[in-house]
Amino acid sequence: MILAIAAPFVLPFQPNEQNPAEKLVAPSSKHLLGTDQYGRDVLARLADGAKRSLGAALVVLSGTLFLSLIVGIAVGITGGIVDTIAMRVVDVLLALPSLVLALALVGVLGVGFENLLIALVLSSLAYYTRLARGCAISANRRQDIIVARLAGIG
Repeated sequence: MILAIAAPFVLPFQPNEQNPAEKLVAPSSKHLLGTDQYGRDVLARLADGAKRSLGAALVVLSGTLFLSLIVGIAVGITGGIVDTIAMRVVDVLLALPSLVLALALVGVLGVGFENLLIALVLSSLAYYTRLARGCAISANRRQDIIVARLAGIG
């Protein structure tokens, strides 16, 4: 993770910089992991891939957390038929493997990195939505909340 963050400042090579004179160079002090068939530094490419993977994971995790909290709390507070319908949709989503669902969503949305991130967020919403709903319902049933409502406090 440190390499992914510090790579642009530490490594002298760009990940896509081609140098045909240095094709398939073995690991050395200049190229710590060597070069590929186009003369690109493998360590720089590895660090760039790590940076992109960590960024994608952060986007998926924060998007899932944000949407799950909003939907789960809204459904938990609303209750009634909205809660019932939303929880049946969540049950269906939980019954499907999340990666299969993500692949199906990418098929519907189209090819692209942004669509992959959207599909991963949508496919992992179900578990956290159910968790947020449970927390909202249990918070709604706390004695201090009930007493505050009886006292007229919104």
